[in-house]
Amino acid sequence: MDSMTYIQLVLSEEVQRLLLVNPSQDVYQFLLKNQAHSQVALLAEQLEGRQKAKFKLPHWFAASHVVFPARISMEQCSSELTAIFKASLVSGKNFIDLTGGFGVDDWAFSKQFETVYYLEQQAHLSQLARHNFKALGCDNVQVINEDGVAYLSKSTLHYDCIYLDPARRKETQKVFRLADCEPNIEEILPLLWTKTNQILLKCSPLLDIDLAKKSLSHLCKVFVVAVENECKELLFLLQKDWVKPVEIQAVNLKNNDNTEVFTFQKSEETFVEVAYGTPLDFLYEPNAAILKSGAFKSVAHTFELHKLHPNSHLYTSESLRNDFPGRKFKVNSVLPFSKNQLKKLALPAKANITTRNFPYSTAELRKMTNIKDGGEVYLFFTTLIDSSLVVIVCEKTNLGNFEC
Repeated sequence: MDSMTYIQLVLSEEVQRLLLVNPSQDVYQFLLKNQAHSQVALLAEQLEGRQKAKFKLPHWFAASHVVFPARISMEQCSSELTAIFKASLVSGKNFIDLTGGFGVDDWAFSKQFETVYYLEQQAHLSQLARHNFKALGCDNVQVINEDGVAYLSKSTLHYDCIYLDPARRKETQKVFRLADCEPNIEEILPLLWTKTNQILLKCSPLLDIDLAKKSLSHLCKVFVVAVENECKELLFLLQKDWVKPVEIQAVNLKNNDNTEVFTFQKSEETFVEVAYGTPLDFLYEPNAAILKSGAFKSVAHTFELHKLHPNSHLYTSESLRNDFPGRKFKVNSVLPFSKNQLKKLALPAKANITTRNFPYSTAELRKMTNIKDGGEVYLFFTTLIDSSLVVIVCEKTNLGNFEC
């Protein structure tokens, strides 16, 4: 089925009626109920896409006549939160995306640039993007169904920003290096610098930041982006002739607009001095972006906290630092850990368990203690600076009134 026929079928009155009669219904139950329908696979794909978009792409979900792609494209595309954040980093006249995909990022970039050039070599995705840009009112996006690097090599324009979201090579299971991606950024950088003074690169959070920094010339900033404390992507901003130190930002985007941002430089992290100590009145767990960025000592120094152990990445203080970028807890007690004496400890029947630098996993500890998951008590099993194993019994600071 060609893309235009596919889009027309999705937008037909019959298909729209079936999709909207119960938009939250289970996809598999929907398949069983409508298995006699000639377009049941198309219907299921659109239903699943709409359900994913409700939280990931709320503007796309709310817009009429938007058509969603196959599951893998919905899973791989940016969320609105991350797309809007990326677009806030750059602006100008001409912008080109060499790896367009479903087009969520270009929807956001279209609000920052006069003209956006969307490149995608998959014809079906290109056609869906063309249709959806029109449905979303993005009139300044030019959709081009062609290999992005090939198009750029013959383009005579100078772009204010070139954007790439390289894909993992098929034979590579995990992405730790830029060379594991397609297109290979290291190989095409000389071409990119002939067409722009600014490059924005999006990569998997599995990528090794230090290895990427070594292979990217003129790297200006690194953004470690999490959404609701789950790392989603790494962004590398390159500026031509940049020779100053690289700035790293750990960004945790939240649906309540209360974004957490922590900025540091790798040189600071290397040389900063940190105080170590035992648990005091409050305990802090950095958000996922900070942990991925490696700001283990910098965050302690900035917020004047004591670190429990070089490898535990838990922090403590006598007074509450409400501005700390992560979870904050009131310490109720600190108990010595012994596997043989574990059942004699005064532990609750229900609690949230976290392990940091500890010889046993959360699953193993639950089996040892029979503690059920949930409740308002938080147990941190960790190692202190003197190598002793402890259980820190806490509650979240927002559950009570704690004075700073």
